[in-house]
Amino acid sequence: MWRRKPLVRFLGGFALWYGLFILPWSGLAVAYGRYFRCLARQAFAEDGDRRSVTFEASPIEGTHSLDTRIVVANREPAVPAALHQAKILDLDSRAIGWVPTAFLLALILATPIPWRRRCVAVFWGGLAIHLFVLLALAMYIFNETGQVGGLSFDAWPAGAKVIADGLEETLITQMGAGFVAPVAIWIAVTFRSNDVKFLVDAFSGSGHGIGNHASSESDRLALHRISRGMGSGGQAAFRPATPRWFSEP
Repeated sequence: MWRRKPLVRFLGGFALWYGLFILPWSGLAVAYGRYFRCLARQAFAEDGDRRSVTFEASPIEGTHSLDTRIVVANREPAVPAALHQAKILDLDSRAIGWVPTAFLLALILATPIPWRRRCVAVFWGGLAIHLFVLLALAMYIFNETGQVGGLSFDAWPAGAKVIADGLEETLITQMGAGFVAPVAIWIAVTFRSNDVKFLVDAFSGSGHGIGNHASSESDRLALHRISRGMGSGGQAAFRPATPRWFSEP
């Protein structure tokens, strides 16, 4: 069935994995929120002379989506009145972090390659999606709290604030980047250069795709076996070898 319907098999596996990851399992959102804040503290927490940056659970009861609060406070004894003394940011750790992570994991686990390659892809993909999430979070904090602690866009080139606003809109406000980035990472960490042709063949229905293609070396061996194994009735006496791309790590 897989050899005849590779795209259907892949989409079915992806839907199953993504559904399992994204379902509101009891305690999953809370556990990931804690992990997200711990990761953010390691990357961005500050406790310096100019300002402090802290991450904590949202104290607002009944707030299920905006579960993480970022508090950026100015510690300078004297700052211009126009500069903010502190800023509070609330965000949804599930939408920012878990949704793109689950999307990437589902793509990798549904891909019909050996499990050893899937595990390697999960490792490198996990690192890459963490970097993407941290990049989005860094852009959010920088753009929203640039003036806290004496920082300001006034010293930046003209248009810098517009670019920063656009990046924040793309990475945080809109969820499109949370799906585009996992797809790009999935392609980068899962496939090899010689896999592309067979993916195209498989998804186009030509029958020489992911599950049943052989390398050029295997093709030559098969032709050699045909030439040597032809019986008196003109039928080939050989059995095709197992496709190398599907079976090798």
